[in-house]
Amino acid sequence: MIDVRSGTNPLERAALKMAILESFAESAILAFEKACMEFDDLNLKPTFKILWGVPGRSNAINIAERLELPCDIINSARGLYGSASAEINEIILDMKRYKQDYQRLLNESHRYISTNH
Repeated sequence: MIDVRSGTNPLERAALKMAILESFAESAILAFEKACMEFDDLNLKPTFKILWGVPGRSNAINIAERLELPCDIINSARGLYGSASAEINEIILDMKRYKQDYQRLLNESHRYISTNH
């Protein structure tokens, strides 16, 4: 077992994890799909619902803000985290919304078909 979690730069760790997964996929040892655990932003708790096809986003800074960490710490963390990461989070949120809209429309179409047959 390879532990790539501790003592490593997060970006380097992510790159290593991606390379490992790509290697598994290329050698047909493992098939994988993106997924994340849904998180209830209002209650600051996981829902324990898996969202397939949607990468997870970080909530650490938002949680820290809601837990009323000092504004200067929150602002500093956001600055260190960077605008590119904020853009990635927006894309992930958009993907989540699109997936929810798709699921809603799919459910509506199933209901429509079942009531008209």
